[in-house]
Parts: sequence; structure tokens; C-alpha cells
Amino acid sequence: MNNFRFEVGTLVMCNLGEQGWKLGRIIATNYREDHWGQGEFAPYQVALEENYSLIYVPLDDDRYCREALKEDLRIIGRKDALAEDVVEMDNGQKSVNLNDQLNCHSGDLVDY
Repeated sequence: MNNFRFEVGTLVMCNLGEQGWKLGRIIATNYREDHWGQGEFAPYQVALEENYSLIYVPLDDDRYCREALKEDLRIIGRKDALAEDVVEMDNGQKSVNLNDQLNCHSGDLVDY
């Protein structure tokens, strides 16, 4: 039996090279593909949360796959308060509407 760092169901961050780190969930350990040689395996098969793509992790190493932290989940799930809300206008042009996301008031400053 192999001593892997993660169990099936663990949320992890996977390094996809130029695509950056992506959130996924371990769905299998000792993963093998039929065309691999005898004794060849990957420690983990992962389903990416973003699009449910299946990938495998070549080595049980933090450079390829690490446990997802609360901070990772917060960053992935956040919606920036200043994110642009692009609205398509009648003439087909796009306009940016920030009013829905910003709650600004003018007037006298009040000490709290």
C-alpha cells in the first residue's frame, strides 16, 4: 500500500503550468491508463472544479499538487467589488456599468 499525502475527496490545487494553479478534487489514487507500461502509475487522478476535466498528477509532490487552503477557496470564490459589469447596448456596443457594484455616497464626512 502506498502512503500518499491525500485521500479520495480531498480538495487540492494542481499546477497546470502556463494555465496556473487550478482547484480540483482527488477522485482516485494509484491511477493508471491502459497504454502505460507495467508498474507505471500516477499517485492521483483529479477532477478540476472549473470544468470537470480529468487530469492526473505525475508525482506526489507540492510542486504538482498541494492541499487547497482556505485562502485558495476564498480567492477562487470571490467576486471583486470593482469588477466590471459589461452591458451590451442596443447598438451592439458594450458599456461598463459600475453602478450596480459600487455603493458610493456624497455628502459630509461623519466620524464614527
